[in-house]
Amino acid sequence: MPMRGDPEGSVAMLDSPIRVRPADPEDSSFLAKVILMASRGHLRRGFWDLVVTGSEEDRLDFIELLTLAEARSFCHYSNFLVADGDEGPAAALAGYDPGDERLMAPGHAIATVNEEFGSSDAELADAYRRLEPYQTALPEQKKGVWTIEWVWTVPQMRRRGIAALLLERILELGRERGFRSAQLTTLLGNAAAARAYERTGFKIAEEKRHPAFERLMGAPGLVRYERFLRAAASG
Repeated sequence: MPMRGDPEGSVAMLDSPIRVRPADPEDSSFLAKVILMASRGHLRRGFWDLVVTGSEEDRLDFIELLTLAEARSFCHYSNFLVADGDEGPAAALAGYDPGDERLMAPGHAIATVNEEFGSSDAELADAYRRLEPYQTALPEQKKGVWTIEWVWTVPQMRRRGIAALLLERILELGRERGFRSAQLTTLLGNAAAARAYERTGFKIAEEKRHPAFERLMGAPGLVRYERFLRAAASG
């Protein structure tokens, strides 16, 4: 699934200490918010609004189950880094390999959580039908490439360089794990995200547009970025 996100445009220097750490299970409710809001990017709704059509609380509850599910997926808390400010979590993002056999495919993960959430098989089938137009503009993520997903910063903490700091740390983590390149996907038309990722060295690798996607989402499609990762320095 694409990481849409809302990294800052122009930024000021960090004016208070920020601690970056791996997420833990206690972060699940914050990560659910991150995933939901990142999926919307600059639009009114996003991927998870199609999966769960109930209330905002319903969507957050569903995503929180995914972050904690025993069957790990791209939403699992173990993929995330969290940036803490003076008043708690300020931002987060995830990094993972789409080819990791330990990670459940998104559709299977949704189906697994669906029963725990209390939805019927018919409701799950309806969700899959709603997602069909979305899939028309979804670039295929390369396996074996460090994939950045779900970038989001708490609104009152934006424009302080926190997203840039998290991107730097997650890319360094990818280098340490031996990945030679990184990728991310965002909505076409999300100008702030495009500027932020291009400043970090990402370049457009692929664009996918489709009228069905645009009618559904209000954006022409999705764009996948890639960048080279230098090898970690040897000590």
